[in-house]
Amino acid sequence: MKAGFAVGDITPELGIYLTGYGNPARLAEAVHSPLRATAMVLADGANEAAVVSLDWCGISEELASAMHHAINDATGIPADHILVCATHTHSAPQVFARRTLSRTDVDPEHRGEAYARRMIPVIVETVQQAKNNMREAVAS
Repeated sequence: MKAGFAVGDITPELGIYLTGYGNPARLAEAVHSPLRATAMVLADGANEAAVVSLDWCGISEELASAMHHAINDATGIPADHILVCATHTHSAPQVFARRTLSRTDVDPEHRGEAYARRMIPVIVETVQQAKNNMREAVAS
């Protein structure tokens, strides 16, 4: 078995709407800790799989699907062998276009969704780096 790991920076620009805590007007004013995309790629000689963890509160099915296809196109890892998940941080951009917690004014310009789409190439590159970093590994 082979395993590879990589980390990419998905820290957004300042001024973007943040999710969580029920405050619809909370904007990013500074960076306390960078947001990361972390990827692990595993291969057993016959199959490859990737797990991608994003420092976001959540991710929509549509956005995850776009990432699956972009990662597949770049790496050859089958889209159904790719897991994209979020760490559920409440200090990440509001990447959903829909309302949350019955709030009607979440990110009215949809800047968070645009940011998330701009991060797809960074996420793809992180998975590619993890694939390039694969080394023999032993699971015990």
